Amino acid sequence: MPLSNLRERPRCASLFEAAQRGRALNAPACAAFLLLLEAGETANAERAKCLARYHLSQGGFNVLLLLSNLGGQGSTPAELAEAAEVSRATMTGLLDTLEKEGIIARELRMHDRRAVGVLVTPHGNSVLEAVLPDYLRCIARLMQPLGDEETRTFISLLEKIEAAPGEIPAADAV
Repeated sequence: MPLSNLRERPRCASLFEAAQRGRALNAPACAAFLLLLEAGETANAERAKCLARYHLSQGGFNVLLLLSNLGGQGSTPAELAEAAEVSRATMTGLLDTLEKEGIIARELRMHDRRAVGVLVTPHGNSVLEAVLPDYLRCIARLMQPLGDEETRTFISLLEKIEAAPGEIPAADAV
């Protein structure tokens, strides 16, 4: 995308102009970063629309997938919070919502009456069976503009960014 188009995007313009005033502007890197953020926001919005059709948030969907992958054995809220990389308070809110929707059930564990187990209900399994194909179609639709080789290159580039965030140089080192 030409940098002139980037300047026309109101949300990017301020950051881009600030970067241009800096001593060490790497305009292509700035443009790539801003476009990456916008692409991520677009993907998140599409994903949220898909899940909203099933009255699920992304967090709720993640919990449902985690529980489904346990093959009916269930888990504790603390284990789910750790696996989902969210706080216990956030997990409690997610579980409350899923329980109200009838997607999960909480039950006392027989071996330790203080421990609560979380299980997917039959309704939750039905929701997952319905949402998963739609969710995967949504992902495929978002990635459809890329061919197979472009997708492999894109994955490789994202892995490279993810693996090496590095330290941000001090202002006087730039």
